[in-house]
Amino acid sequence: MAELIIETTIDKFLKLLREKKKVPISEALRVLKITESQLESWIGSLEDHGIVELKYPVLGEPEIVLKGEIPEELPEELKTEPRKEIEKEIIEEPIESIEEKSKKMIEKISTVKEEEVKAISKKLENLESRVSKLSYEIDSSNFKEELFEVLIVVAGMKDIKRISGYLKIVENIIKIMKSRKLWSRVDEKLTTTVLEEVAENWREKGNINIAKIFEEVAERIRIS
Repeated sequence: MAELIIETTIDKFLKLLREKKKVPISEALRVLKITESQLESWIGSLEDHGIVELKYPVLGEPEIVLKGEIPEELPEELKTEPRKEIEKEIIEEPIESIEEKSKKMIEKISTVKEEEVKAISKKLENLESRVSKLSYEIDSSNFKEELFEVLIVVAGMKDIKRISGYLKIVENIIKIMKSRKLWSRVDEKLTTTVLEEVAENWREKGNINIAKIFEEVAERIRIS
């Protein structure tokens, strides 16, 4: 039964591509109800076999574009047993909305520990050194989780100079991920939502200068 569910999900993805020829990332995630990392893995495999191409239009979000006919036989890596087991778990788990995820992330700010703040420089340095090694062959979901964890720690700081410096590194990491086609519209929406909520929290506390820093970063990420 599990195999039937999984095959249906992949078939649904391929059917969507056949019908529309090009599909925005957010639409594929919404229709298929899978995680972004799983979709990235599928796209990477299909790109390697010349079946699809991920394009970034001047306006709008990245699109998965069908380059030709989809072969009857799928690439072997899409049919391996370990990958099927992961897909089964994804189908059974509920998909959180961006609002739910951002709310949970914001709630973590109040529980940030002092040792996490002290370790932030080393964590960012580690992420910077690893980002250039990411590719579709590597699941980047854990990397993104680490990046968001760092962002939450920075969100609770009060030193404007340190906040600005750390956020500059975060922006650069995101820029590299975008250039390597590892940063989707969903990632962008979640990041900017969190940044804007952090800014609003600081504004309510009367610290306009810190609020502006987070607002400006959110805007740069949105338009870059």
